[in-house]
Amino acid sequence: MAFEMLKTEREKNMLSFNGYIFVKEKESDVKSIWKCNQYFKNKCRGRVHLSDGKILKSTDHNHVPNSTDTNVKKTLNLLKEIATNNVDASSHSVVATALSQIPTECAAELPNINRLKRTIQRLLGH
Repeated sequence: MAFEMLKTEREKNMLSFNGYIFVKEKESDVKSIWKCNQYFKNKCRGRVHLSDGKILKSTDHNHVPNSTDTNVKKTLNLLKEIATNNVDASSHSVVATALSQIPTECAAELPNINRLKRTIQRLLGH
């Protein structure tokens, strides 16, 4: 039961597990509870209980997993990582590098190229 930590657009933690995306709902000293990011849109009650880097419990969702959405989030995280590691690179080359590393079916779901370039420029302070 492997999961992956991602970042939201505002640099908050997000969790990817079994094709679903979760955002942190609450946290205690013992564990954290993550709710499905489709909670407001689909009234999804899917939750994950996480403790010490391990999934303790996972509840059912009322929708199918969306691997494309997960790949888009991963790509946007990759884009930001490439940009921060290559501050001298142009926004065009950063976008081209990130796009070369993703499946083609995910590219159609990404924001348009100009928006991606603006994200990079904002990140780099250009």
